[in-house]
Amino acid sequence: MTKKLIFICLFMNPHIEPICHEFHELYGNAFEVLEYGSFEKKREPLGWTSYQLPYMFHYADHYDDVINADYVIYGGVVDSVIRKRIYLNKITFIMTERPYKIPTTYKNYLRRLIGSELHFGRCQGHRAYVLCLGSYVPEDMLSFGNFKDHMFIWGYFPKFISFSDSELHRNHSKPHLLWAGRMIELKHPEIMLSIKKQLDSQNIPSTVQMIGDGPLLEQLQKQSSIEHLDISFDGAHPFEYVRKNMSMADIFVFSSDRNEGWGVVLNEAMNAGCAPIANRCVGSSQLLIRDGFNGLLCDSQEEMIRTTVELASAPDKYQLYGKNAYVSIRDTWNAHEAVLRFVNTIEHDCSFQYQSGPMSNAELVSKSTSNNCG
Repeated sequence: MTKKLIFICLFMNPHIEPICHEFHELYGNAFEVLEYGSFEKKREPLGWTSYQLPYMFHYADHYDDVINADYVIYGGVVDSVIRKRIYLNKITFIMTERPYKIPTTYKNYLRRLIGSELHFGRCQGHRAYVLCLGSYVPEDMLSFGNFKDHMFIWGYFPKFISFSDSELHRNHSKPHLLWAGRMIELKHPEIMLSIKKQLDSQNIPSTVQMIGDGPLLEQLQKQSSIEHLDISFDGAHPFEYVRKNMSMADIFVFSSDRNEGWGVVLNEAMNAGCAPIANRCVGSSQLLIRDGFNGLLCDSQEEMIRTTVELASAPDKYQLYGKNAYVSIRDTWNAHEAVLRFVNTIEHDCSFQYQSGPMSNAELVSKSTSNNCG
């Protein structure tokens, strides 16, 4: 008899649909997705849509199923239903980004200590585990003594797109640099103006493209015009458009700070064969990127500007990084591989079976790196 698995989320979206599809392929009718929220209409211009799948139901109508299922993956704050299940010692995975994106200080320590005890502390001593959506989740959890040796590396797994070797080799006469996302403070889109200015000052020909809108867009357009920077501002587009343009770019600049819990655009850019340059403090960066092999990690904006300019003048290097980035997604960081690893792990009583990648042991990042991202 196939054991039952339930996946609980706010609402179905393109970032989690591929993983749910893979689970359904394996479990069939023994797999359900339960939504506790509703689709956000504001995401429709980005190509998101409301899903109607035969294995999707409302969380509030299936509490008994949640209690009785063999396995549950829960993406949300632990509630009374999940807590009851945990107390029954049933295998439960809490899927979360880092809970403390704002650093813990003397003023907020007591409030966080109480919240940690209410939401996570009572899970101790039971078969409750964390699926970490980012490399800094362990630091936040262990800061209050939660889930020691019960945390697995996980992530978001957007749809994988296959490319041939010829498609991965762009062969542009000048490097094509891409930035994509909401133009808001935590994503630091302003860095692209500094990068373009440096490229021009060093007479390095380049194409610089920015996709997205947001409160900083108008300001960036004005500044770009004042400084006579040739930057293409494409505005907001559906994610299919973004991914198509990624497949034509050479270098992807991922400039978000520690407030970016994961950052799916990095998965998508690497899938497209872009050479990624990323802030080390973003949740996904140190998991997806092996520094100097399939991309580059930076500790500051100044380093990112310098590194991007250097890479833009080295086509052999950014083409190699891009190819290696694609292979990393194809072989490891995709929904199919993640589900196979998850199933293998639960079949081995949730012991650690992998050295790296999805379902490997989520360990603390180095203290020096952690301090830089605090």
